[in-house]
Amino acid sequence: MPEFRPNLTARRVHEQLRQSLAALQSAEKNAVLWFTEMLHRKLYRDLGYGSIHQYAAVELGFSPSKTSQFLRLSEGLKRLPRLKKAMVRGEIEWTKAREIEKVATAKTERSWIAQDQRVSRREREEKVRYVR
Repeated sequence: MPEFRPNLTARRVHEQLRQSLAALQSAEKNAVLWFTEMLHRKLYRDLGYGSIHQYAAVELGFSPSKTSQFLRLSEGLKRLPRLKKAMVRGEIEWTKAREIEKVATAKTERSWIAQDQRVSRREREEKVRYVR
């Protein structure tokens, strides 16, 4: 990802912004997947921490709510392997996966993933709210 440089043309600023946002989405997805790896393999213990909460607070600077958010999605990815594969392949952003995890089951995850490709973010959020 290129470094910020002021005074570029509108087209170049637009291109740089889009590239930066794509890199940000990729980084967020990878952060969730690495956190999941740290959690499920209990690797935080190898680093001297007694809990994932302690590790996340000290090493990652996570608030309790951010840790809870990552924990919930990590646990969801453990029980929803198709959702995890879709995230790994970059087919679903982590924020979308977070919404799907709230309502999907082993029987319905395939449908939620397929549906996600066809609906807007707002429509998905409304469906999740309705199902909950």
